[in-house]
Amino acid sequence: MKTITHFIRCAFAIACVLLSTGALRAEEVAADEAVAAEAGATTAEEEAAASASAPEGEKEDYLRIMPRFYDFSGDQGYLQRYRSLDADNANGLDEALAVLNEFSFTMFGPESGAPRLELLHTNPFILNDQWDVRYRPGTGTRFDLTWDEYQRPLEAFLPDPAEGSVSYAQRYNNDMDPGQELYRKREDLVVTAHFEPFVWSDGLAFVRDAELSYGSSARRGYRQFSWIFGTVEDLVSPAGNNPERWRGRTEEIDQEIDRYALSTTLMLGKGNVTRIRVFGEEFDNGAPTITNADIALISPAINTQPRTINYIAGYSLSGGAVSIEQALTNRLLLVADGLTEELEQDTLAPLESQAVYEAEISFESLGAGLYFDATDELVLEATGRWSKRTNDTPVGTSASEPRPYLIQDRNLSSPFLRELKASTYGGVATFYAKKLTARAGVSHEDAERELIRPVGTNAIPESLAIYDTDSTPTTLWLALSGRPSKTFRWAARYEHRSASDTWTISDPETAQKLRATASLTSASGMMGATASFAWLDQSNDDFVFESDFGAAPQRMDVESMNLAISGYYFLSPKIQFNGGFQQIDRDQEGNLVLTDVRRWRPVVTPRVADDEFGYDSAVQVWNIGATMALSEKLIIVPSFIWTTSEGGIESAVAPVRAFSLIDNDALTFAVTSDYQLSPRSQVNLRYAYNDYDDATPNALSGKLQELSLGMTFKF
Repeated sequence: MKTITHFIRCAFAIACVLLSTGALRAEEVAADEAVAAEAGATTAEEEAAASASAPEGEKEDYLRIMPRFYDFSGDQGYLQRYRSLDADNANGLDEALAVLNEFSFTMFGPESGAPRLELLHTNPFILNDQWDVRYRPGTGTRFDLTWDEYQRPLEAFLPDPAEGSVSYAQRYNNDMDPGQELYRKREDLVVTAHFEPFVWSDGLAFVRDAELSYGSSARRGYRQFSWIFGTVEDLVSPAGNNPERWRGRTEEIDQEIDRYALSTTLMLGKGNVTRIRVFGEEFDNGAPTITNADIALISPAINTQPRTINYIAGYSLSGGAVSIEQALTNRLLLVADGLTEELEQDTLAPLESQAVYEAEISFESLGAGLYFDATDELVLEATGRWSKRTNDTPVGTSASEPRPYLIQDRNLSSPFLRELKASTYGGVATFYAKKLTARAGVSHEDAERELIRPVGTNAIPESLAIYDTDSTPTTLWLALSGRPSKTFRWAARYEHRSASDTWTISDPETAQKLRATASLTSASGMMGATASFAWLDQSNDDFVFESDFGAAPQRMDVESMNLAISGYYFLSPKIQFNGGFQQIDRDQEGNLVLTDVRRWRPVVTPRVADDEFGYDSAVQVWNIGATMALSEKLIIVPSFIWTTSEGGIESAVAPVRAFSLIDNDALTFAVTSDYQLSPRSQVNLRYAYNDYDDATPNALSGKLQELSLGMTFKF
């Protein structure tokens, strides 16, 4: 694996040399894409942005400089985090954008298939940079590179202790480094080499494409990490109400992920398409390992054993996939695929390194399908898939060798999933009429799990940690779509799922889904509207908490709805208005089951404390905007978005509504404007007003104004 990674890095270095000797080409991107997206960019807007593009020729390039000014009103908590602003620079010109905001440069030869190199740089947000490079030395070869760098500040949250409590919550022990700035910096690199050998030689006609890709992601910085120590395992003098248990410290972030892949598409005979892909991934965590012994230097109440705190292990992943499409006759197509993956833990925690410890997870999947064109109007499909996931991490008791994932005398709420096998099969029939398409399908899954449950004194009994080994869902669905006229389209899909066996309470025993869309345009195309609707209803009451002293049924019911309406209207060919509305509702309800003592105690009596315990939420979004080409030189795009959100936990017996309450609204008004000074120069103006109000807590509320004024030059 290391050798392959080294090879890909060498290929990347060669690509960089090629890039340094080529010429550039990039599509112009309208400045401040975020504002344009919120405004609901339309075709007219894209045409407006295109008006600023450079003329065709052997060279296209432009430079856009747009420094941005900010002004805050009131508290800036939410908006500062959202925009990643520096509190010391809350007013005035932000230094991070006092440099060029957007840059594009393009050069290419005039003849078809000539070498071409494209470069684009943007930084639409503060402390964010993106470079996109594409080099095409000739027909059938292309190199792509994308580089993203992003940084945002983080804040510490110091919870208020419950001083009158007799639990760990009576004191929060702040072990953080007061001089360390909290932030997270992300760096992402993706390099791809794409080849089409069939255009080079007739002898390579069977190789349709080949692609080599390499990606590297890094996360660095410092963050707050809070946790609660156990009693027996972590304290010198075990006591559940020990005020030393609740702690927080400064945690270093130093993570890297390298990903690589090699894929190809082949045509190995008449009617054949074969795709092959091998891939891998390596994760390394360079942050220091923190154990109980480190915290014991601060508090003598903590023991000094090498138990890790938030340890993240390094790993390596490798795998391969193959898919084959083979036409058996003019009307019969066979599709088959296979996938295998293997993940291995590469680094060990101190307790793991004291003994021989190995952790490995593997996954295999095989699938096949037949597609038969019975007639010109009727297509039949039959598919099947088998998969297996195995976790070979050692599991056992403290006396087992090698040292395992311990299941002895531990109050684990869920069992260890050793293996999951699943078989899925089904069929689909599609009928094509002149103005109607009808599809119907059925699928069934048989899944079997091997669960290893805790043992010993502190183990939660199986009847009080309810998970089953089998699940057998069957899904029936019907989809219809049509276009009765040139100006009207519609589509709808209904799905029903039922299962005689489910493996957990969140796995639906019954479920219904309905989705529908419709769009209508005028004959002239000057106005149109689209509506969509989605509905979900699912439930499960197949589980019961039981002990020798009582029983309590568990229940889960979920209902959600999503409605969206949007439209546009051309007042004239140069003036367009657009608007929309969206409503999202979700209501989740179940039984709140409590016990009189901890579940691993010998005598436990479960009971339903609240049979209407749940969570509800509602979100509304309104937006309206316009695109106005007031002259051949002046384009103005105003937009307005208003969002309101409400939600929280509902309970008749537990006073948790205020603790979990969501109650906020946000307003954004934005205007973008471009004025053409000459065929090669343009003035760009961007203004945005943001108002965020949060009732829980109000400290997150704030107002923010942004103003960008700049120039675009073309060469």
